[in-house]
Amino acid sequence: MEYVGKRIDTSTKTNRLTRWMRLKQRDGLDPVAEILCMCDSLPPSVMGLLDQNAMVSSMNWQVNVIAETLSTDNGWWLIDSHTHHADHGASSQYMSIWNSRRELMATAMQSVAYYA
Repeated sequence: MEYVGKRIDTSTKTNRLTRWMRLKQRDGLDPVAEILCMCDSLPPSVMGLLDQNAMVSSMNWQVNVIAETLSTDNGWWLIDSHTHHADHGASSQYMSIWNSRRELMATAMQSVAYYA
C-alpha cells in the first residue's frame, strides 16, 4: 500500500480514520478485487478509541458496490471509516470508498471484536 501523509496514529482519541491510499501493484487487477483490498486497508477505527493497544478481529464485513463503473485516477482511493458503536469488546463501523474525483464508489459496514 501507498498512502498520503504520515502513518496513522491510532493513539489519538478519535472514532474516525480517513486516508488516501492505493495499491503499489494493481496492474491487471479486477476493479472489484481492488475495492475489496481498499476496504480492508485501514485498521479498525475502534482502535482510536482504546486506551491501550489491543488485538482486533473482524466478525462480519459487508461491502456494497454502488457505482456502475469502478474507476479512479492513478489508483488513488479515499477511504473513510468511523466507529458508531463500541462496547463490551464489540464495535460496529461504517466505511466509504471514494475515487480520486470524490465520487462515492462503495460503502461498507464491519463488526469488529477488540480484546482490551
